Amino acid sequence: MPSSLSSIDAMIAAARTHGTMNRVIYDILTTVTTAGSLTSGAIGMQRMPSPLVIPAMGAGVTGCYPVVFDMVTEDANTIMVAALEYTLGSLAVGTGVFTAGVSMPTKTVEGEAILTASIEPMLVVRTSITGATTPLITITYTNQDGVTGRTAQLTLPTNPVIHGAYRISPHFQSGDTGMRAVTGMTKSVGSGGVLDVMGLLLIHTTTAHASAGSMHSVPPLSEPTIMWKLTTGERIALYRTGALGGAIVGHVVLLPETE
Repeated sequence: MPSSLSSIDAMIAAARTHGTMNRVIYDILTTVTTAGSLTSGAIGMQRMPSPLVIPAMGAGVTGCYPVVFDMVTEDANTIMVAALEYTLGSLAVGTGVFTAGVSMPTKTVEGEAILTASIEPMLVVRTSITGATTPLITITYTNQDGVTGRTAQLTLPTNPVIHGAYRISPHFQSGDTGMRAVTGMTKSVGSGGVLDVMGLLLIHTTTAHASAGSMHSVPPLSEPTIMWKLTTGERIALYRTGALGGAIVGHVVLLPETE
């Protein structure tokens, strides 16, 4: 049977045979996150706290595709991002103990097995950091070509609060364009809190204009990005630039795949 994305007829057949999954996402922050700087990703970002976890699917269904994705926020001049998210590693700031996570997965794209790397990984504050005046965080990672022992260093703002997100890619070692895995993390100072490195695979981007609540959104099928197949247990996380607090309302339609 051809892929659900091979033609409009195949999409209609997959939807009629297996149904689609429609979800409205309302994700809100009740705290104001700490803005980034040139030493911590260049722009301020936040990770919304409630990812959508892909549920178990019916017999014969191997995954699903996000063929519709819309997002809106109450703040102007922001960019909203939906991405598959993988925890690559974590650092307990108080003790300095690093815990390894998963590596970026192998994904099938147009029939080919591709070992992925995140071109936009995030350093996320899972619990607020304490006792840390401009902490230097050193991340040891495996790059897009499988070369180990690479390092990225970010100097975070003082005591960043929960749900703050900081781009790692501007701080990649020279020549690197992606991250497959994290093998170590250290901190210069800090008495409490937890930091996670999240590897992202982009699903969809929506921009909010100068007028609050207005937006520009291109359907995922028309975006110049890879259409990733989502599988049971994977999670879609929402991130936002610009504003440091508030909410995102999203709508996603997932089309089943049987290949």
